[in-house]
Amino acid sequence: MKTISGKYGVIPFFYNGQIISSIPIIEDLQPWELETGLKKYTNEFILLQMRNGKKLNDIILQSKFNCEMFYEKRFLDKKKTNEDEHASFLFSILTLIKLNEIDNDTSIDGYIICRKKHRKKSRIISR
Repeated sequence: MKTISGKYGVIPFFYNGQIISSIPIIEDLQPWELETGLKKYTNEFILLQMRNGKKLNDIILQSKFNCEMFYEKRFLDKKKTNEDEHASFLFSILTLIKLNEIDNDTSIDGYIICRKKHRKKSRIISR
């Protein structure tokens, strides 16, 4: 899988021990700011689903199904996926993390924030 890297790093998403998808970090944000943004979008997604009449158990089952289907298409069938499928997978895995179906810290599913290290420019002192 080709990992997309942004100017400031990348956030890879894992499922069943494999890197499934990744999003580039395009702004110079701290890791906690990135996590806050991901949580904000996930909360809005869950609230939207519930306002449309879905129950929490249905949202969990649909998210698990989306993750499995994306995994099968990407790794087992070796087919290309489009942006909508990636977005669906990302929202699904973030929903499962938010609803404590996946423990992001201890499992093989979830995401990590990989920021690029920037070298400090050395100043040239002229005499």
